[in-house]
Amino acid sequence: MGIKVQKDMLYECLIQIQEQFGGDTIEQATQKASLSNNPGENAKTKVLSQRFLRHNIKLIKEELDEPNKNIGTKKSAGSGSKKNV
Repeated sequence: MGIKVQKDMLYECLIQIQEQFGGDTIEQATQKASLSNNPGENAKTKVLSQRFLRHNIKLIKEELDEPNKNIGTKKSAGSGSKKNV
């Protein structure tokens, strides 16, 4: 396998999440629900709508056919580099 690309996709989604909280009193259960910022493992989710926004495909890996091929590992002193004269 020589070349690999990665496809990144961006969607906009509207998701409904339902989760139940318990406690000894209504106040305790309500406080647990209020302090929860992320859905738990037992939360039920339902995707109500989704909209595709865009995608991007980019090169992530390229394997060389010849392992000893010089790929320019030496740095050259260009116009933007500082060099002692």
